[in-house]
Amino acid sequence: MKESKILPVGSVVKLKNVEKPTMIVSLKTKDNTNTNYTYAGVPFPIGFIGSEALLYFNNERIEDVYFLGYTDLEIEKYIKKMEGE
Repeated sequence: MKESKILPVGSVVKLKNVEKPTMIVSLKTKDNTNTNYTYAGVPFPIGFIGSEALLYFNNERIEDVYFLGYTDLEIEKYIKKMEGE
């Protein structure tokens, strides 16, 4: 996969002002106020514990990438489309 600014689902990141790592579970998402975000994530290693625990964020909140999620041709196409919008 070519270097992308958008991380695939399954990536684990360190967010600014968040103690535990966060695993990305959704791309191009909206919170309950209808605000657009690049990602939604859950605490790692706990995972999904309810929609109230979802973290919504964009690239500028990412401090470090601990693990890059699975990539294939389908996700490369999807990310390329997202980056073009």
